[in-house]
Amino acid sequence: MVNTSSKQQLIKFLNDFENVVSSNPFEKNIDVYSVNEKMFLLIKNNDPVVISLRCDKTLSKTLQEKYESVMPGQKLDQDKWISIIDSGQLTVDEIKDLIFLSYNLAKETM
Repeated sequence: MVNTSSKQQLIKFLNDFENVVSSNPFEKNIDVYSVNEKMFLLIKNNDPVVISLRCDKTLSKTLQEKYESVMPGQKLDQDKWISIIDSGQLTVDEIKDLIFLSYNLAKETM
């Protein structure tokens, strides 16, 4: 679950990645994280929080079948992105693993 404390954990986790830039190009309440000008993570600071990230197509399908809170990327390329509603179904560590995958996918598309 991504509450204020765990969101801070995610931000600290992101600080360990190389060349990550955060911005708010869309809306004030959407934090966008990019590597080399490629987005890999969006955190929509609503209640509930929604996290969108790049994802492998096969893994995306598996996650969507397993968790109600995982769906195709909202307002993104639904073949390459997933959105996770903060319902507590995924742990912070599982989300960190998905963020790391998303980061690497964005780096590969350079």
